[in-house]
Amino acid sequence: MAFHDLKQQPPRASLNPDRVEEFEAYAAAALERSKAAAASCRTVLDVEFGDDYYQKLDLYLPDEATLADHEGGVPVILFCHGGGWNFGYKEWNGFMAPALIDLPAIFVSVSYRLAPEHKFPAALEDVLAGLSWVFQISLPITAATRTVCSWAAGQPVVRLPPSPQCDAIFTRISVCRMT
Repeated sequence: MAFHDLKQQPPRASLNPDRVEEFEAYAAAALERSKAAAASCRTVLDVEFGDDYYQKLDLYLPDEATLADHEGGVPVILFCHGGGWNFGYKEWNGFMAPALIDLPAIFVSVSYRLAPEHKFPAALEDVLAGLSWVFQISLPITAATRTVCSWAAGQPVVRLPPSPQCDAIFTRISVCRMT
């Protein structure tokens, strides 16, 4: 689902018919800025954590020298895209990566299966699977500094009700909600 392979999605007018042009302009600008960020950052794009087209994530990494200077690891920030659970791309978030990897931190943008084709809790399960994947690979991540962020429709994913699966993951991270 790289920038050149984004699936066509339903009209965004379903969320707010009065702001379609504004939303489309923002989405186009976010994609262009994210393309530029991907070209200028060290990235691993379209990492699959499931079988579905949307079950992928992008990693934006600090350079090797920066990581070597931080023997204890660096924070990881996982970001969920918005889009009313009906549309959206992980690629919308890449524009944030340069500022975050300069902290230094590892920036992860995760995608999830979309409604109405996939019913709830598919999106939630995908974000948890992506987050679990991040915890299981050998990245230089500091144990105490893991953050999950989102905006718009991605917020319910980071406002999860207590459950054994969620507790096992979210007791090790902090949560950031953006509006």
